[in-house]
Amino acid sequence: MHVATGAKVIAILITIGLVLQVIQSVVSFTGNSGHGGVLGMGVGSFIIGAAVVVCLFLGLRSERAVFLLPYLVVQGLGMIGCGLLIILCIIALASTTSGFAHDFVKGFSYNSSTPDDDAIRVMAIVFIVVFILYIAIQAWFFWVVYKCYVFFREQALYAHKMVVGYSG
Repeated sequence: MHVATGAKVIAILITIGLVLQVIQSVVSFTGNSGHGGVLGMGVGSFIIGAAVVVCLFLGLRSERAVFLLPYLVVQGLGMIGCGLLIILCIIALASTTSGFAHDFVKGFSYNSSTPDDDAIRVMAIVFIVVFILYIAIQAWFFWVVYKCYVFFREQALYAHKMVVGYSG
């Protein structure tokens, strides 16, 4: 498969993900009695994601590498953010007392009033595994779009260096 085709598949998958994110935000908004923070985060991330996907589709359609850069930046920041979350989960896994990392993981449990350290450790391990898998998928997407970026950039450089001469 060519890198441009792979990047198109990634753009379509991201578009599907954005649609699912909108549905999830609306469901969370109505389920939280209209709490504005949930909707605000969903709308904010949707706007950023939509702008990135539009740039990605424009770059693929026009074969211009510069339009792929917003995706690469946001994807790189996402991988860094997941790496920081893994570190936070490792700290929560190692800590026995209540602290920021411990409370962070505990906040995602269905029963956050449970002081069971074993349950928090299990959740931290699950989060670490999920975030590692997520980073692996993000890295693969990043690599495919980066290779497409390099292809478009080299294609443009070659087209500008092409000299047509007439001998006569």
